[in-house]
Amino acid sequence: MSSLSALHQPESFPFDRDMSGVEENGALDEIRERRSDFEISEEDERRRSKIGSLKKKAINASTKFTHSLKKRGKKKIDYRFPPVVSIEDVRDEKEESVVLEFRRNLLERDLLPPRHDEYHTLLRFLKARDFNIEKTIQMWEDMLRWRKEYGTDTILEDFEFQELEEVLQYYPQGYHGVDKEGRPVYIERLGKAHPSKLMRITTIDRYLKYHVQEFERALLEKFPACSIAAKRRIFSTTTILDVQGLGMKNFSQTAVNLVAAMSKIDNSYYPETLHRMFIVNAGTGFKKMLWPAAQKFLDAKTIAKIHVLDPRSLSKLHEVIDSSQLPDFLGGSCSCFGEGGCLRSNKGPWNDPEIMKLLYHGESSLFRQISRKLSDPQNSSSSYISIHPSKAMQAESSAAESESCSDVPTSLTGRMCSASAHVNPVSEDARASDVNGYYSCDDKFDIPNIATNRKGQERQSHYQMIELNQATLGLKRETSPPGTPIIRWLHDLRGTMDIIRTENVAKRILALLLKLAAVFRCIPFQILRRKNTITPSIPTEDENRSRLISAPTETTMKDKIRPCLERIQELEKVYEEMRNKPVEIPVEKERMLMDSLDRIKSVEFDLVKTKRVLHATVVKQMEITEMLESLRESQLHSNKIADTSAEQARKGKDIQGIPWDRLSITREKYRQTRLDQYKNYENVPNSGNSSGKDCMVTQKGAIFYDFWRNSRSIKSSILHFQLRNLVWATSKHDVYLMSQFLVSQYSTLTSGKHEILNVQGHVSPSEKHPGSLLEGFTKTQVSTLAVKDKFLVAGGFQGELICKHLDRPGVSFCSRTTYDDNAITNAIEIYNKPSGALHFTASNNDCGVRDFDMETYQLVNYFRFPWPVNHISMSPDGKLLTIVGDNPEGLLVDPNTGKTLETLAGHLDFSFASAWHPDGLTFSTGNQDKTCRVWDIRNLSKSVAVLRGNLGAIRSIRYTSDGKYMAMAEPADFVHVYDVSKGYETEQEIDFFGEISGISCSPDTEALFIGVWDRTYGSLLEYGRHHNYSYLDSFM
Repeated sequence: MSSLSALHQPESFPFDRDMSGVEENGALDEIRERRSDFEISEEDERRRSKIGSLKKKAINASTKFTHSLKKRGKKKIDYRFPPVVSIEDVRDEKEESVVLEFRRNLLERDLLPPRHDEYHTLLRFLKARDFNIEKTIQMWEDMLRWRKEYGTDTILEDFEFQELEEVLQYYPQGYHGVDKEGRPVYIERLGKAHPSKLMRITTIDRYLKYHVQEFERALLEKFPACSIAAKRRIFSTTTILDVQGLGMKNFSQTAVNLVAAMSKIDNSYYPETLHRMFIVNAGTGFKKMLWPAAQKFLDAKTIAKIHVLDPRSLSKLHEVIDSSQLPDFLGGSCSCFGEGGCLRSNKGPWNDPEIMKLLYHGESSLFRQISRKLSDPQNSSSSYISIHPSKAMQAESSAAESESCSDVPTSLTGRMCSASAHVNPVSEDARASDVNGYYSCDDKFDIPNIATNRKGQERQSHYQMIELNQATLGLKRETSPPGTPIIRWLHDLRGTMDIIRTENVAKRILALLLKLAAVFRCIPFQILRRKNTITPSIPTEDENRSRLISAPTETTMKDKIRPCLERIQELEKVYEEMRNKPVEIPVEKERMLMDSLDRIKSVEFDLVKTKRVLHATVVKQMEITEMLESLRESQLHSNKIADTSAEQARKGKDIQGIPWDRLSITREKYRQTRLDQYKNYENVPNSGNSSGKDCMVTQKGAIFYDFWRNSRSIKSSILHFQLRNLVWATSKHDVYLMSQFLVSQYSTLTSGKHEILNVQGHVSPSEKHPGSLLEGFTKTQVSTLAVKDKFLVAGGFQGELICKHLDRPGVSFCSRTTYDDNAITNAIEIYNKPSGALHFTASNNDCGVRDFDMETYQLVNYFRFPWPVNHISMSPDGKLLTIVGDNPEGLLVDPNTGKTLETLAGHLDFSFASAWHPDGLTFSTGNQDKTCRVWDIRNLSKSVAVLRGNLGAIRSIRYTSDGKYMAMAEPADFVHVYDVSKGYETEQEIDFFGEISGISCSPDTEALFIGVWDRTYGSLLEYGRHHNYSYLDSFM
């Protein structure tokens, strides 16, 4: 079901329908006294003559039916008791009295088809018109007229929405789970809706038909299934509208027209079914502009049910909906990853096999409905509702078989199944004469059988059931005439037909034929053959007189069933007593349980102690490893494994100093082995292999940067295998990088390093700022780093932020962004606002992005996204923010409001890198599918270029400040440099061995630094911009 406006929810789906013909508590309806044959009016005479002809047809049909029974043979009948399900219904006495009055008016005006003769349906329409009966009648008439003109009653069979999959692509929507009270949860992602694209694949008329079809589908499937699962009447929904990214672009004239048309259908023909609505991820723009505009389409009652939540208030959803029922993009724990996403999974009780047996396979079940009134909640009444299916008729069946039910019911009350499409009362007189009883707290419902998929496959017939009324069965029987059981039964049949109203004769004849079949099966075959030729005749005066004189009467059906019902009631009382009886555990059992709990607590205590010891052991092991590494480094230096210069590289020395001539393998073979055996980490299986088809072919061999030096005196390190932003150059001579617990500055002029920040010990701020943690941190594990304009920010695994001015002593600011268990800081971006103010933005694994003012260190903005954010990058003009993370799609966001402006679709896995070109028109994103995609903000429908790596994911991307080159780093061994001015068609491939901790271009574009992490050959690679100065080459 859907609604493009998303500011209105399908306001209906009545679940329960009245079944006045069904027995309550197993008792038959009140016996209607038969009128004497001597007091028949002229109207009754005409009725008799019409019924007489119908009786002949009935007997002929029954004769055919007996022949079909002989062909089929005997069937085994299961007399086991069906399972019992209790369903509670609560009503208000005042509302009930108004509903009764409204119903009387509809009956008087002949405006109450049996399909809609149901308490909650009538109540919904009354609520929609403030219980004004005259206005409600007018609304009811309009609804009936519309259903007839629109063909709503048959729209499930007649209409097929073939473009559904494409519609869901441009308008994500669907049901997903239930709330804590059992109501179905309906979700729409309006920010991802594209009305213009939607109208290219469908029309307004077809979409409206789909809209109505989904109403009817939910009425027949979802609401009944939810009621059975919750064991209470469910006739309303909980709706969530995600407006993240919603803007005025979504409100075209076509969209407005569609919204208006759907609003009219919802409010006029399916009113008062929305229980509550949450509009989530609503920014200030939505609250100030879009929400006031949307309220024009809604009535006051609907507006009162709507709760608008900003991104920081998503936790309120957990008060109403369990986390397991909420999709991950709304803060829940459900992802439905293998089912095409949460909105495609159609998760809910309607997918429960046990529940759907009732709706699809027609297994008989007994429902116990417990009704309570608000004025007296302690007092309750119950009723039993039996449900039987009518089998689908086969095309090759005989005429007699097609006119009868294929199964004989086996319930205690002897209910019969009907081939009619809807459940109707026995007669209009019965419906009108006992209104109070009909609408008492024992009101009942039926569960229809609909086997329909979204493609409009052939539907099975409804599960239907018509209970033979006591008057219909002729339980107040006359004297049985002498003769065979067939003769006596036919006399009963004559009495039965006298009291059936002509307008219900056709439906009742079917039910009587089934009863006739049951009787024939109990009589020997010889009698059946002999009596099949009996033809009914209209009762004569003598026969009527003999019936009046006869004294003995047969035992009524009520007398037969009463002992069973009394036994059931006794069992219910015993059950209630046992349930209310306090549970008493034997003393020995209780002592055993207490001993078990004590042992469990002891084991837990031992586990905690063991965990502490193991943690201390791991810390000690890390310290020993560091000592061994230091010793190994000192040994390497003593062995004089020196740096490699450009001159040595020209003479053939390996740039990393690897002595290939002394090894048992050549560089070429080892490179091929590395390519074959290196395993790329993927969150989406096989994403790396699947992405190759879109990649452009580049020309390799270009030289944009020349090798200068490999410095082994400083080694960069990596703490998180997916985060590779730990190298930053502030000039062509100065580079900052992370080495274990040290942030060091390396000078290419002196080949020396200088310690800037040591986080192995205790770090605390030397300046006082609001929000700063004066106690600081100890042994911080730095996961990401950013250095720019004499300012350094380090982010830690526990959400730590450490800020330092490079030209000041000490640390300026310490803070923890979040105390979430998954709080790792993934990336930091330092940038200048359009006003010139210096800010930095941190993205964390708790799905949050936080913007800080570096002058005051105050949090300026906080935005929350549906998934963890792995990297962020700000456009040069500070007006656009690129967001990538644990989702194949990226986002283009307004940095001031957090509003999603565009969605970037193309990658197949999670992304961990992004960067903007200095012109502010293009930017790039790096992904675990081994590709880097280049985007142009003037046309984001597809990427401009797709560049592929050799080994694995693209973990880091950098543009030179002049925009001429772009460098991208894989997790190991390869850094690719592309000529942007030539459309990324030419490439320099820098080849080495080792994990890459980060890459950085100097602000003057003259230097490119690559951090290599390896136990033996870890180093810092320096490359310089290539210039064609031939006169300088003479000095080399």
